Amino acid sequence: MLWRIEQRKEGVIVTFDSNLLFGNGSARLNRYAKERICELARVVADFSNNRIHLVDGANCGRRLSTRRANVVANLVRSSEMRGASSLCVP
Repeated sequence: MLWRIEQRKEGVIVTFDSNLLFGNGSARLNRYAKERICELARVVADFSNNRIHLVDGANCGRRLSTRRANVVANLVRSSEMRGASSLCVP
């Protein structure tokens, strides 16, 4: 599965498997990833009344995980979906 979505009191947590989206040790999206992120944007739009938290599920270190989550968040925001303004990277 590419991502897991959980509803919690602090908002909606989207945990994504960055190993399928990024090269090893990289924060650059692969070709496959952009289409999948567009799918994620459509899902996020369904949660437009909630705060959306993006979390990298890979064990690749905090700094790289944050960079990856920001890349995903920026791509979702650029898709101009309804819920994109509520995205954040914890």
